Amino acid sequence: MKALDVLGLDHVAQKIYDLINSGGSADYIVEEGQDGPWYYRKWASGVSECWAIEYSLGSCAMTSKYGNAWYVAKSGFSFPVDSNGNRIFISNPYLNISCRADSVLINASIYYCSKDNYSFYLYDMQSETKTVYIDVYAKGLWKAFTPSSTGSTYSPIDLNALNKDALRYIKCANKGITNANNMTDNGIYTGYNLSNAPQTGWTTYIVFKHDNNSNYIHQIAYPIGNASKFWIRAYNGSNGWTSWNQYNQN
Repeated sequence: MKALDVLGLDHVAQKIYDLINSGGSADYIVEEGQDGPWYYRKWASGVSECWAIEYSLGSCAMTSKYGNAWYVAKSGFSFPVDSNGNRIFISNPYLNISCRADSVLINASIYYCSKDNYSFYLYDMQSETKTVYIDVYAKGLWKAFTPSSTGSTYSPIDLNALNKDALRYIKCANKGITNANNMTDNGIYTGYNLSNAPQTGWTTYIVFKHDNNSNYIHQIAYPIGNASKFWIRAYNGSNGWTSWNQYNQN
């Protein structure tokens, strides 16, 4: 079975951060308000952001099976409009979601995001129906970015062109990884029965690579649906990968 790459959130956030700070001066809010479940802000630089908290998705039936998981596809509510009736994003925003039911986190994966709306999967390790609540945060641009200190104008960012890995995260695209040794880029991966894995079955991996030297890598592995243990191993150039070390969370 292949692994799913969900890499990209930190990269996109850094890109937006760099845009905000390239002018070297303080930004300020030009409009803020509420549209339906959304709260939003527009900044003088061109940055816009919105968020919704504890919004009920109602009853969600995770009854379609894929591998050892059950899922349901959901459409998110459209992004807000400002006081002039214009959508607050002119290009695809950075997006993060968190879902839960009965105070327990529910697995969620974004597979589509545009300047207007988004869609995502909810999935669990058993077939069941739950009332789910979602927290959402999105950040992008409402106009071409203009740092106030220089007056320079930048083209609006489009995540389709900016960072392909970020879109792979959003779409949960399959990267064709069947061997845990090949997960060497920074990111979060989910794999099933990979070779050189610490266990069989579904496993989540967090991968850290040294900023300046690709010969130093750490992997942390968690069994999906089991919070009692995890594994760590490292890669050190010509010495290759160490053995997996198991740690119990008691």
